[in-house]
Amino acid sequence: MLNIENFRLNKNKKNSFDNIKELKNFIENFFLQKNFKKFLSETSRILDLDENVVVLKSKKLLSQKFIFKSNCFEQSFNFLKIVNQLLIFLMIYIKILFGKKKEKISKKDLVIFNIDKVDDIEKFKKILSSFNSSVIISKNKIDFNNISDHIQDTYLKKNLILNYKNNYLDLRYRDKDEKYFIRTNIIHEKAIKLDINCIQNKLQVFKFALSLFFKSIKLKFNLLQLFNIILYSKIKNYSIFKTFKAKYLLQDRINYTCSIRNSLFKKMGGLVQGCIQTHLAEASISLFNDIDVFFTFGDEQNSKNILTSLGSRVEKSLPAGSLRLENYFNNSSKEFNYDKEIDILVFGVNLYNWLYVNNDSKINYYKFLDYIRTLADNYKDLRIAIKHHPYYINDDREIEIMKGSKVIYLDKKINSYSLIKNSKLFFSYSSTMIVETNSIFGKSYFLDPNNCNNVMFGKNHHLNKIKLVDFFEIKNVIDTFILNKDNQKKAYTDICLDSKNVSELIVNNLKFYERNIKHSEF
Repeated sequence: MLNIENFRLNKNKKNSFDNIKELKNFIENFFLQKNFKKFLSETSRILDLDENVVVLKSKKLLSQKFIFKSNCFEQSFNFLKIVNQLLIFLMIYIKILFGKKKEKISKKDLVIFNIDKVDDIEKFKKILSSFNSSVIISKNKIDFNNISDHIQDTYLKKNLILNYKNNYLDLRYRDKDEKYFIRTNIIHEKAIKLDINCIQNKLQVFKFALSLFFKSIKLKFNLLQLFNIILYSKIKNYSIFKTFKAKYLLQDRINYTCSIRNSLFKKMGGLVQGCIQTHLAEASISLFNDIDVFFTFGDEQNSKNILTSLGSRVEKSLPAGSLRLENYFNNSSKEFNYDKEIDILVFGVNLYNWLYVNNDSKINYYKFLDYIRTLADNYKDLRIAIKHHPYYINDDREIEIMKGSKVIYLDKKINSYSLIKNSKLFFSYSSTMIVETNSIFGKSYFLDPNNCNNVMFGKNHHLNKIKLVDFFEIKNVIDTFILNKDNQKKAYTDICLDSKNVSELIVNNLKFYERNIKHSEF
């Protein structure tokens, strides 16, 4: 039997992408073992789910248990944790027993998932306004009488006017003449009561969970926890789609996709699920995702190929551009833009799993910061600024590298898109802002000092043309675009479309599926 507690990545391995592949292969082999194959088969039968759907969900859940920083899986066996999972199951089971019978299904055109805050609703406004009816499933409860508490972006806090009443969303701005009146239900996911029919054979589920309690102790692996998550995903999503029947399902963030949700959506009358790209197809978040149509930044297939090579299911990949760029840049007011000029704008990144995939990844990242420090020392007359992500947590090592330098740190809460128009050149280690700004100015580059950021660029071959490695190469770009004032645009549609009609492209492609299905019925 494969021992999950002994699994480690070889941090000395040079290719970080290969390490992710190694993790993927281990997880796949882990579930090929007799006891775990039986668990997957029985779970799918008892919960009336397709086995391939349960397999993909289980692999994703296990991949999320790997802690890259510690280079090990979370402790899989702990008696008290297994007892705790038994208590959790009993709570879920009681909820199932006291579920409500849904009397009427509300038919909608579109359902949107993974809404965390008002910013996310605002981002989808054009898409929502293109449909007669929709439902938004929020992960957090939003108080529409006090929306400021549910908005992260400083620009939106100041300028967004939003009213929601009687399932109508009135959305407008203080700084520009742009208005939307949208018919939509906005529902906190926990407010949807479980349907009494979400599980048919309730006694069988109870007996199976009890058997998993003892099996988890025997195998020293918390199968009950895995089952609880799968069970809850089934009953929650079944109840949502028993309440709201929609034609199209849409979300962003590839690592938030769910094979159980997508499968139930289509089994219960849905046509197609789409996922909008918001991150690079970075290897550590590309494991075991589930997508019907992947709307990518640019006209390329590398992102899809990366996902499928790492165990994800992606049926189709279509170019659309950047939804945020469409909303913030292409439709911005004069007041939106930052009023100070920036010569070189450096987009920061969140220090996530990718930093710990191998030793070279960390060395490479901090060499990138050294490059920025050296550039500031060499070009003393240039205004070089770093803008970190709003969720960025201060990094002591970065602080030490930049100590005493002329690098300007901008408020991380500033809207990054407001900085674009008055900046001349853009650098980053791996921010998607480089992809997006390339489509506008063509003066945007990833910096990869040791040419070893394979977790980001190893298979994203289309990005190599905007990647700089050698320090002299970087200086040449600065001299060309800033000192010599060369305004030649080098934008590439395979990297990112111009993002002027992103929402329209997404809506048209979703509706294309409906027309095809109707045509095939004749």
